[in-house]
Amino acid sequence: MELREDVTVPEMGNFRWLSVGVPGQPDVSITLMAVPGPPVFAEETRDQILALLSKGAAGGLFFTTDDCQASYERAEKPGRRVRTGADGAALRARRRVP
Repeated sequence: MELREDVTVPEMGNFRWLSVGVPGQPDVSITLMAVPGPPVFAEETRDQILALLSKGAAGGLFFTTDDCQASYERAEKPGRRVRTGADGAALRARRRVP
């Protein structure tokens, strides 16, 4: 495995994750992270996530794109549902400059 990303977000209480993958296979990565508490998740939410994980429930998909807005617009076509957060945000992006 090779390290792909080592990200720390100070604005989110130093929330950190690592992405690793098999050399020569850049399209697949595994993200390693602890389930964070505040300010990322409320303590109650964190406890619920940990309880689900302890029962074998897990999952999450992360996508990368060169154009977040265009990808969102393709996903939002008629007949498709784009799930939004409580604040109405459907798209959250982190822009990385190599």
